Amino acid sequence: MEKRPFDAGLYSSISDVTPTSVSGEPLESARMPKNGTYSFKVTYRFPGDAEATVLPVGFSLKCAPDLPVAVYKVGNVPIVNPIPNNLKDEVFVSNVPSLYPDPLFLRDEGSFIDYDWFSKRYFEEGQTETLNAVRDLQTLWVEVNPDGKRLTPGRYRLSCSFTDLYTNEELSAPVFEIEVLDKEVADSGLRCTNWFYCDALADVYGVEVFSERHFQIIGDFVETAAKHGINMILTPAFTPPLDTRRGKERKTVQLVGVTVRDGAYSFDFSLFERFVRLCLAKGIRYFEHSHLFTQWGAEHAPKIVADVDGKTTRIFGWDTDARSEEYANFLRAYIPALQQVLDELGIRDKTLFHVSDEPQAEHLDNYRFASALLRSIDPTLTTFDAMSNYSFYEGGTVDIPVVREISPDMDRFVSGCDDFWIYFTGGVIEEGNANRLITLPQARNRLLGLHLYLANAKGFLHWGYNYYYDVLTHGIRDPFTDPCFYLGSPGTSYLVYPAANGKPIPSQRLKVTKEAFDDYALFKAVEKKIGRTAVLSMIEETVGKVGVDVAVPEAGLLRLYDRALDLL
Repeated sequence: MEKRPFDAGLYSSISDVTPTSVSGEPLESARMPKNGTYSFKVTYRFPGDAEATVLPVGFSLKCAPDLPVAVYKVGNVPIVNPIPNNLKDEVFVSNVPSLYPDPLFLRDEGSFIDYDWFSKRYFEEGQTETLNAVRDLQTLWVEVNPDGKRLTPGRYRLSCSFTDLYTNEELSAPVFEIEVLDKEVADSGLRCTNWFYCDALADVYGVEVFSERHFQIIGDFVETAAKHGINMILTPAFTPPLDTRRGKERKTVQLVGVTVRDGAYSFDFSLFERFVRLCLAKGIRYFEHSHLFTQWGAEHAPKIVADVDGKTTRIFGWDTDARSEEYANFLRAYIPALQQVLDELGIRDKTLFHVSDEPQAEHLDNYRFASALLRSIDPTLTTFDAMSNYSFYEGGTVDIPVVREISPDMDRFVSGCDDFWIYFTGGVIEEGNANRLITLPQARNRLLGLHLYLANAKGFLHWGYNYYYDVLTHGIRDPFTDPCFYLGSPGTSYLVYPAANGKPIPSQRLKVTKEAFDDYALFKAVEKKIGRTAVLSMIEETVGKVGVDVAVPEAGLLRLYDRALDLL
């Protein structure tokens, strides 16, 4: 059989590879800290006409001993709305409805495991997985040192060998060289949360809330988050009053048991304690208490259910005015009891409290009242919320503001606030800002690390790690087949896909988000050696004058990474 032409290429992790195109220049080598992680992409295809594209190809990866490597097959999802909200075409990879890469299927001991969609299989002896090369581009994601262990410094060669199953001929064997430097990057102290939805997991998998199976699923999803730099978790002491239509309810996910007898409150924290201990065991270090007032205005109490004289009853919700004395009395009983539990768990100084999400200028009086109430009960608790109006911070109503990257007040926060975070959503995307939609260039995702450093932000918040509902928590959606389910914005509400067996499937966007956090840590490590002013000068010399509203393309981000390694 005549040997057919075969194309295989090596590219950076932030090169955008679709079935028909690839951005960026080929990449043959890289460097990394000895306790770091480095990822790159391997593309493959048969060029030519349709008759030359039906040959299956076996794949093997050869690497030097003692160099841990994880290999994923990059899956594609159908995007019918690649550019949401009439945004500018030039910001996105393409304006054409098509297949776009995102889910990552792990190759484990020769097989790309698909997380138990089929529990038993038959394979030809010695062959556990076949890659079928076609005319269009397909991609493998190779992750070096996925667990961030300390590697032995030196130069390593990774050979990605493609073999023709019919002839046993080697079709291509591109080699990637990586130098492990005798340098380390310490933890940056950056706090990162992507809101975790326990109710979505219960609904996706059809399990009882906080049952044994539910906790097992929660643990798996939390572990994946923690491995990718998400070190804080939204803790549903009470059902989070988020994305809920006024007057309606979302599924009850309340960790704290409440009992009311003769008007007096008592609390059962056993589920809360179990949740916290599980998260700590999976790598979570910080906790955020669910919002104590409703979203977009702080006008009402969250939904809280209780055992009232032996009957389960909703005691607070949309019909509870935020200024009601009844709710204030509840908080006066609850917060001191909670703080005692936080002390026992050793996380009191690692727990932040949400008042209300995304208050606007017209909500300042409501927000000021709610914040003052909490502080009157316990002046030691720390509040933080997503907001973009500097007057909330200037007036002392919030301890840690979480500022939308497109906020017109961003410069005031940068210059006037010692501890603020950054957040973004998928609803508004401007040409210079970071974001992580599936159809955006992955350089826009990795840009986050640079922007966090430039702003000297202390944390990052996003509203969706595993939100699989449509708008306002209407109906579970399947991100594999309908990734544009939330306001037509592809991937805005999730970073992992729910596999059939209750485990999360990571996305390439999750991996790139982790790279952004790693960039921030690298800049911080260099700062400790040469000072912040010198790092800012290095950034400007490398990619030009930039700020939190200026994008840096793929090549520039890669140059920054290398230049920072030089100075580490």
